[in-house]
Amino acid sequence: MLQNHNNNLGLGYLFNISHFLSNLNRYYKAGFWYWDSVTNRIHLGKRFMNALGFKDSDVDSIPLDDFFKLVHKDDKKALEKSFQRLKHNSALHQELDFRLKIREEWQHKRIFAFTVNDRPGASNYYIIGQFKNVDSGKSDTDTNDESITFERFANLLQKHQLALLEIELDGTVVNWNKSSSRLFQFDSANAQSVSLKDGFADDTWKKFQEWLLGGSGKPFTSTYKNINGNEFSLSWSKLTDNPQEKKRYIVAARDISQLVEFQNQTKRHDFQNEVISSFFFQIKGQATPDEIFLLLGQTIEKAFPRSVSIVFSYSADDSFVTLESIFGAKTKTWDTFIDELGWNPVGRRLFIEKEKIATLISANVAENIIPLNELLDGIVSATTYKVFERTFKIGKSYISGIVKDDRLLGGIILFQTPDSEPIDTQFLKRLSVIASTLIDLSKANLDLSQKVDGLKKQLAEKYELLTYINHSIRTPLNSIIGFSSMLDFTELDKSLQNEYLKIIQNQSKSLLDLTNELQDFVRISTGALTVIKTRQNVNDFFQELKANTEFRLGLLELYNIKVNYTIPANTDFLELYIDSGRLIQALSIYFIQFIKFIQTGSLNVGYFIEDDKIKIFIHEGDSSIDSKIRTLFTEDLKALLSGTYSHSSHFNILLANRILALLEGEVEVFNDGKLKFEVKFGLIANEIQPQADEMNEEHAIKRIEFKNSVVLIVEDEEVNYLILNELLTAWGVSTIWAKNGREAVDLVSSLNQGINLILMDIRMPVMDGYAATMEIKQVNPAIPVVAQTAFSAPQERLKAQAAGCNGYITKPIDPNILHHVLEMYLA
Repeated sequence: MLQNHNNNLGLGYLFNISHFLSNLNRYYKAGFWYWDSVTNRIHLGKRFMNALGFKDSDVDSIPLDDFFKLVHKDDKKALEKSFQRLKHNSALHQELDFRLKIREEWQHKRIFAFTVNDRPGASNYYIIGQFKNVDSGKSDTDTNDESITFERFANLLQKHQLALLEIELDGTVVNWNKSSSRLFQFDSANAQSVSLKDGFADDTWKKFQEWLLGGSGKPFTSTYKNINGNEFSLSWSKLTDNPQEKKRYIVAARDISQLVEFQNQTKRHDFQNEVISSFFFQIKGQATPDEIFLLLGQTIEKAFPRSVSIVFSYSADDSFVTLESIFGAKTKTWDTFIDELGWNPVGRRLFIEKEKIATLISANVAENIIPLNELLDGIVSATTYKVFERTFKIGKSYISGIVKDDRLLGGIILFQTPDSEPIDTQFLKRLSVIASTLIDLSKANLDLSQKVDGLKKQLAEKYELLTYINHSIRTPLNSIIGFSSMLDFTELDKSLQNEYLKIIQNQSKSLLDLTNELQDFVRISTGALTVIKTRQNVNDFFQELKANTEFRLGLLELYNIKVNYTIPANTDFLELYIDSGRLIQALSIYFIQFIKFIQTGSLNVGYFIEDDKIKIFIHEGDSSIDSKIRTLFTEDLKALLSGTYSHSSHFNILLANRILALLEGEVEVFNDGKLKFEVKFGLIANEIQPQADEMNEEHAIKRIEFKNSVVLIVEDEEVNYLILNELLTAWGVSTIWAKNGREAVDLVSSLNQGINLILMDIRMPVMDGYAATMEIKQVNPAIPVVAQTAFSAPQERLKAQAAGCNGYITKPIDPNILHHVLEMYLA
């Protein structure tokens, strides 16, 4: 439906458009007509059509071009021009005199016309007008006629609140309506002439004059400043052709400031989107956080070319702010800082307390009231800031945090200069949000990449470790398999058989050591290895260490190496709070490395007291090692100790270092012409200090017979039971075999007092050793239970103790250790 437009056509009454279109016959009689854009036909009514010569036609309209053919050739061009103006400007109204051929004679007609849209924004529209007769004898240049024309336009445009002015070519305003008074602030009481020229800039006024003189029907757009200094944008339209003799023009002005502002905002948004798209394009998902901060500075310079910006990053780990970039003012920033001040602030770091920076920077854009030298105290001095202010004549400054999920990643400080436009804080915040997301993603990608690299490194190390283990296992296995096969030959004499058996035993123990070290290395790498510290007499510990080192020499069959043991006198009272088993394990690994290193000669092993601490040492003695080789080996040990080198072939040394770290030992490896290893621990002094025994005295294991003793062997593997049975029966012990925990509980319940000791396996079907021990202790708490398992982790010992086990022995069973256990519980 058409909108209602009430217009006064100078007829003295209001004209209703909707009423007009629904009552066409009545309006046709009053001389009205209309043209529609869809058919391009002018509707005149049948009566008028008959007058034009279309007597036999039943239609009330003809094509517009056919109508123009009926207009006098001297007036046709002006009429066509008026129609074109009406088509291109819906706010325009036209009044024109022309000659029309009616009933075979030329009659003078005057039309009043304006444009109406079908609905707002629609492409379909109408031109509505009225014919009026004109006295052919009246001059077109009559003054009264000119005045009437302006009044008619004034009435016509009143409802549209358009400013209407009658002006001369020099800008003098001859006449204006009320809308003009409001828009231009003209004073109607002032008798002095008003000039329109004063509100135009010089170059714009010249273009305005050219537009008045030209034949273009297009509106003219300009910026205008009224008498009160208010500046706005205007769209000008010419309502009449130039009257050549009088040099006066009737123009309409419409305030389009809001439209211009909207268009400017649209342009700014398009530009901002282009800037952000360029920012994304440069990053391409591959940039590091440092690169994103640099690109952010360049993007801000592009978005705010006449301002000065500082971009900084922030690390929450150490509370340091780092200046990432300084941009703006067409690179004058660099000239100022580098040429005039002689230094480059980019990359400089500043510590700011977390509480302070939280009060200075947030996710929102805020006007900064703190001078730059106070905000970045330590990076920008007061003198530098004065030079900065003077060079750029900076005014307001704004600060925006680059924040992601309440985590501060950095920030932007933006300074206005006299040449810069007002800061668009919304766009600055938008940039900050985008930057925070990109930096956070980049950091996440960097962390993920580092984790992937770490996993690749771990996989490579594990592959190297498996390769090394494969080689290390094959050597003793080949010996065991080979010499085991040799034992099948009956022609071997007893001494040769014993030699082969000794080799098999030694290689088996080497293989067992390797698997235990590998198991512990995996545990300590995953944080699963623990130590259990107890009070330990230093000299007793050293005797165990001595026995272990002698055992290692025997395994390696290195009889050409002499080991000198050094123990200070009067030290029997000294004690350590240590896990002696783990300490011996770590020292043995280093001992083996030293004997493999020198191959022949001597080693010095011992300890001495220094500043209330014990320092255990392994020193190179006499050897023929080249000094260059010694230096290289020392550097390798140091690198393994510091963690800068972690080749899998040295996993046992890495294990030893980590065990010593768990034991809180202070390790040192050095070369003073001899390769030396030392580790320091704290001591515990006893209140009573007994006389020292002879520490070099050999203590052989005393074999005791255990006749009439009964030992219950709880073991699901028959081969393990057979080994234990052979050893125990050789020492006079009677044995009973239970194949799982449930059988053991039943045997204890039935025999009870007849069992003197239980050797309890842990991992068994039906019922494991922990559950069986707890039930046995309920039947008879006095029966000692010793746990035996292939798993030597401290956690296994702790679980066994918690279940009620009295002791612990590790598979494969060492006969000497087993005999010692029997002495403890059966002697």
